[in-house]
Amino acid sequence: VSRSFLVQLAVALYQRTEPVVVVLDDADVLVDSAVSDQLDFVLRNAGGALRLVILARDEPAVQLPRHRLAGSITEIRAAELAATPEEAQALLKLHEVDLPSETLDELMGRTRGWMAGVVLLGLALHDRPDLAGQPLALAGVGGDIDVYLDEEVLRGYPPSTRRFLLQTSIADHLPSGLAEELTGQPGAPRLLSRLARGNAFVSRCEHHIDCYQYHPLFRHMLRERLSEDAPGAVPQLHRRASAWFTAANEPAEAAVHAAAAAEWGAAVRILVHGLAIPRLREGPGSGRLAWVLSDLPAETPDAESAIVFAAIALARRDATGCAWHLARARELAAQTPPEGTGAVALGICIVASGLATMTGDVEAALSTADAVEVLRRDLPDSDPVRLAWALVLRDTGEALLRAGRLQVAATVLTKAQEAFPGSCDHPRGTCDGALALAEALRGRLRRATELAGPEPEPHAGAAARRVPAAEVALAWVGAETGDSDLARRHLLAVPAAGPNDPLFTAVAALVRARLHLADGDPAGAVALIDRARWASEGPPMPAWLDVRLAAAAARTWTVTGRPDLASRYLVEATATHTPELALELAWLQLARGAEPTPAIDVLRHADLPLDLRVDAWLLRAAHSLQSGDIAAARASADRALRAAAPERLRRPIMQAGARLQGFLRGGELAAVHGWLNEARPAVAMRAPEAIASSHSARPVLIEPLTEKEHEVLVNLAELLSTEEIARAMFVSVNTVRTHVRAILRKLAASRRNEAIRRARELGII
Repeated sequence: VSRSFLVQLAVALYQRTEPVVVVLDDADVLVDSAVSDQLDFVLRNAGGALRLVILARDEPAVQLPRHRLAGSITEIRAAELAATPEEAQALLKLHEVDLPSETLDELMGRTRGWMAGVVLLGLALHDRPDLAGQPLALAGVGGDIDVYLDEEVLRGYPPSTRRFLLQTSIADHLPSGLAEELTGQPGAPRLLSRLARGNAFVSRCEHHIDCYQYHPLFRHMLRERLSEDAPGAVPQLHRRASAWFTAANEPAEAAVHAAAAAEWGAAVRILVHGLAIPRLREGPGSGRLAWVLSDLPAETPDAESAIVFAAIALARRDATGCAWHLARARELAAQTPPEGTGAVALGICIVASGLATMTGDVEAALSTADAVEVLRRDLPDSDPVRLAWALVLRDTGEALLRAGRLQVAATVLTKAQEAFPGSCDHPRGTCDGALALAEALRGRLRRATELAGPEPEPHAGAAARRVPAAEVALAWVGAETGDSDLARRHLLAVPAAGPNDPLFTAVAALVRARLHLADGDPAGAVALIDRARWASEGPPMPAWLDVRLAAAAARTWTVTGRPDLASRYLVEATATHTPELALELAWLQLARGAEPTPAIDVLRHADLPLDLRVDAWLLRAAHSLQSGDIAAARASADRALRAAAPERLRRPIMQAGARLQGFLRGGELAAVHGWLNEARPAVAMRAPEAIASSHSARPVLIEPLTEKEHEVLVNLAELLSTEEIARAMFVSVNTVRTHVRAILRKLAASRRNEAIRRARELGII
């Protein structure tokens, strides 16, 4: 249209009081048209009276930089339109598809939240329910998606661009240099940049400079078309990609492309001699690498192939197969040329270290670490060698952790933390998680919380979630600090793979048992412990964990007044001489009115975990209190509380028995150690609106309880009778009844059970 018309239109719009909204769909067709400049002129001169809504698959027909500077534009792009995992799950349920979490993670990774992809893939899974639990099988479904992308996206490009996309689709991540190598087009960087600006199916790689990625579904469609149109070209393209990545010092990617071209010997040599075996074991790409190499011919007769077979067996948690292939690799290593012996030996050690951790063989883990330390002297100081060393240290620390050698495990895992080179987020995260669990079990609860890291974003994908060890560590922290909500939340967050580990199983069982005991369900607590101890499935539980579980079961019955049931868990106490069983035996003797065994002074142990150290001081306090030595009881109780205070360790105190709890919370001890009655961390971490709603729904205590009334209430919560409370407090039965009536009145309760429940809601006990 003429310039004068544009001016008149802009003036007419400018004079309006109500805005005009214009919606342009498929506006990318105007990009190379004169209409785009005319439209932009009107938009800039119409004031605020023209509201332009543009929907486009390419850069829209307006000058975006100018409007960004003016703050007059709102951009909604693919990232904002992507579905969250929760939205995708809800959408799939409309199609009667309910996916397990690992399959949903795989679906979100493939679709990246693209709504059309979620729906079409969900419909494909609805027709193939047998694939719903097989994440890797998702690559083979979704024919409708291929047709959609072919018709709606690929055919919109000119033939030269379509050919470029097909030839470069063989790469999962596409450096511009590789694109030039595969296509022979010197202008590949400019073309990729233009495609990334104008198409949500081509994007810049987040982790590499001058690198691009195709949307997984778009890439799959392109590969299918390439196989149909030029099947003979595919192996040649993979060979060229392998050579390019080898020259770029990216052995893992080079091995993937060599394997895709069925160049198996080259693939295993690249992995081993390129020191890329850690990449086969660790990180988000390890599953893809193992999957690509799963067709490796079994008859390949060299040490490199045996190492790769062992690493794949390790990834599948096949200890027997891994050990067999490792033995074969050691036999064949003698035939390796001298220039490759160091890389082969390092590859064997990396897999052997993982096997030692999986089987709990501490001596094998330590000897492997020694071997790698020697090998490092003859290998170049490079990131792959540093990564291998860090992995072996982490494996050794995890093996020590599973063996119960917590202090040494923490030292080795800390050393592993420092050894990891940059860009190793996943293995470093697993190291942090293992260290967090070791520190939590030692009683360093604040340090464990720091190591576990901040709370992931609500819609974070699988890669951003905490590792199982970190979630178990935080659940332990919640139970030890008396924060039941925190403990339950992190138990629920433990990924499905976690419970197969005997360490996680035992720690989670201890946490759940303590939560049941706190809720007044000792039978349920012991039942959980027994199930964990005598489970027939999965790897056997380490002896030290079995002892901790037995000690926890004994304490559960001791504190609830059933020493007869506690004693059967302690029959082996004199044989094992562990601090846990020794402490429980002493508590049992004290509960029966006997003198605790004097030879069980567990405080002599230098590396005693904090909870056991606090428990030992509490035992001394309880013994002194029972003997009538109030000064000694106060001194021991003060030592226990001072040790527990920095970590806010409440659980041993909550299990100390009614009389000792009353003593701890009364008089000068309560004044000095006011942290015992602080608000739990879970309350402080809630959102303000959650705090407000919980406070509004919670009863309010108008008249506070006296010290004696609180002691009676604690005894009531321990399910003691009136007569037992009177004996424990050295008062008459009538005095106890008077206190009970006052408690019921102040808590607005008609029965004792109701008063106990209300007191727990208020945080009084």
